[in-house]
Amino acid sequence: MIKKFLSVLLAVMMVVSVMAVGVVTSNAATTEGFTPESTKFYFDVEGTGWDMSTTKDKIAFYMAGGDFDTEANPTEPIAWGGKKLVGTATSGQTGIFEFDPAAKVGYKFTPGVQYKIIFAHVNGANWKEQTCSLFFTTDCFGHVAYSDGTEMENDVDSTKKSKTVYWRDIDPEENGPVLAITWRSPRSVTLSVPA
Repeated sequence: MIKKFLSVLLAVMMVVSVMAVGVVTSNAATTEGFTPESTKFYFDVEGTGWDMSTTKDKIAFYMAGGDFDTEANPTEPIAWGGKKLVGTATSGQTGIFEFDPAAKVGYKFTPGVQYKIIFAHVNGANWKEQTCSLFFTTDCFGHVAYSDGTEMENDVDSTKKSKTVYWRDIDPEENGPVLAITWRSPRSVTLSVPA
């Protein structure tokens, strides 16, 4: 009797684990049959809700933090809004943009050091919506970042909202969204002094 019970329990556990694997891999459905290159970053705009209807609509890949502009890594990051940071549409994929930071702008990354990346919707010279900052290391190359559509407070300016973003197939506890406590300064402060 106990053997039958254990075999039924094992069968149920196998079915549940197969279903769980199906749920986890469903995020990667838009990249089925697509092999990312290990030197590039990818961003899938599908979950953002951004209007990408014109040929001028692209994604910019802004990177900062880590050991940029230090003695150990004298690479200086390109300023926000730099046209060199605009990625290209990935061949054969719908809504996925790619960027090779070493080839395109000469960025050097130190293994084991954590950097930040922001994905921004650009249309020509106009930088529009953006994601929150997302941590990454060299282990994140060849992975696709995506948004689940939720918004969070911008980690630099609390008066703005940004799309929450994650890496597919990477634990967000290791390299996930940058969370910060921000402060919104009052527009004016009135002090009254007793007469």
